[in-house]
Amino acid sequence: MVASDRNPGHRISLQGAWEPSGAATHAWARSFGRPVDLPAGERVELVIVAPWLILESVTLNGQSVSWRRESADAAEMILARQDVTAELAARNELRLHADLGEVEAEATSRRRGPLPDTVARVWLEIHGAFPADHPGSQA
Repeated sequence: MVASDRNPGHRISLQGAWEPSGAATHAWARSFGRPVDLPAGERVELVIVAPWLILESVTLNGQSVSWRRESADAAEMILARQDVTAELAARNELRLHADLGEVEAEATSRRRGPLPDTVARVWLEIHGAFPADHPGSQA
């Protein structure tokens, strides 16, 4: 991990405003806008902490996300991230699939609300450009 990964320039929570999973789809969906005025060279990473089965189901704008695993805890929650700068449109849809049993039944009683932490924790991180000699740079 590089210092900018531990201390992102800006973090945007995507924990709220999810459309809950339905009985037929088991898919949670959340729309969000592309961060405005993103300076050239800065990147946006999608970060999710969730079980691997949920991470495997995540789609952004209809495309599967390929994750970089960073860590896991005893509860098998994995912290994973992916640079999604090039995939972001003006409006975006993030979708994940989870069969949640009782939590799902509770959640479907409302139209939109927070994604339960037991399903996943989700956010965007905006990072500055890598120096030209950094291994993550495109130079």
